[in-house]
Amino acid sequence: LALALEVAENLIQKAGGDISQSEALALALEAAENQIQKAENISKSATLAVAGSLTLTAGRDISQSGALLVGGDLIQNAGGDISQSGALLVAGTSNFTVTGSNILTLANNSNYFKGTIALNSGTGKVAVKTSGSSTLDTSTLGGELDFFADDGLTIAGNLTTVGATDLNGDSNLDLTGDFIVNDGVTVSTTNNTLFMTGSDFNLNSTGAINVGTSIAEIAPKAGRTMGIGDSIGNMTISGSEFQRITAARLNIGESVDINTGSITIDNISAENSVNVDIVSLTSGGNLIFSNNTSVFKSLSATSTNNINVNTAVTTTDGKLDLLANND
Repeated sequence: LALALEVAENLIQKAGGDISQSEALALALEAAENQIQKAENISKSATLAVAGSLTLTAGRDISQSGALLVGGDLIQNAGGDISQSGALLVAGTSNFTVTGSNILTLANNSNYFKGTIALNSGTGKVAVKTSGSSTLDTSTLGGELDFFADDGLTIAGNLTTVGATDLNGDSNLDLTGDFIVNDGVTVSTTNNTLFMTGSDFNLNSTGAINVGTSIAEIAPKAGRTMGIGDSIGNMTISGSEFQRITAARLNIGESVDINTGSITIDNISAENSVNVDIVSLTSGGNLIFSNNTSVFKSLSATSTNNINVNTAVTTTDGKLDLLANND
């Protein structure tokens, strides 16, 4: 069987029960151009390298403890969980699907996806870690999502979740990974919380964020500054980008550890802030309102240092709270 498989250009494996892979089988499969594997459970316990594309379809679980190297596209469809401990390296596109309450966990820090990634789930949680930069294509998830990328996270297709969502473009803290939403793309959490971080924040010209009646939070890494409106910081949110965020509450700056550097606000108009009911600014440095008037529906601002109000700050629907703890 090993000799026959070594010369196969396309490999199709089907089983009514399980397909499992040992080291010896992995070596035999390395020469296969494309592979399709279908079984009740699929388990990969040693390194598997596929020159072309790989499709794995399981009635129950797909588990990977050895490294998986795919030269083409990767598709994994599971009726149970998808999990891994070995690194996953894919040269083409990747598509992962779980259903029901089953979970999808790709937690190896060395995962690398050169092409786009698409995720689809029922109500179970999805958690993904990647090295390098990652591009998330159109994805629909019925539960929570954690997506941590080392060197940049780009949302290239509409992303819809129905649970708490954490999107991190700079998870290795080397300040090279931005959080980006492409033009025409919306990130929607269906009234659930959304946390976004990266070296910088970029919604381009028409990208949008919508958490409905829930809370969105945008923060850079510890000590990094933020510029809001016409101000420039290490992370910048323009007035136009601000206007394309819909939330009951928008937290700007890390709200738990309070470790964001100085935040400067300049020229946020009523039109810019119309889609956010409450804006909360939290800085471990100074909070500075500079140059042009800024208008919010309701504003809460907290600084562990100073709050400098050098221009008019107005609220139209609610309270205005400024708290400086510079002692």
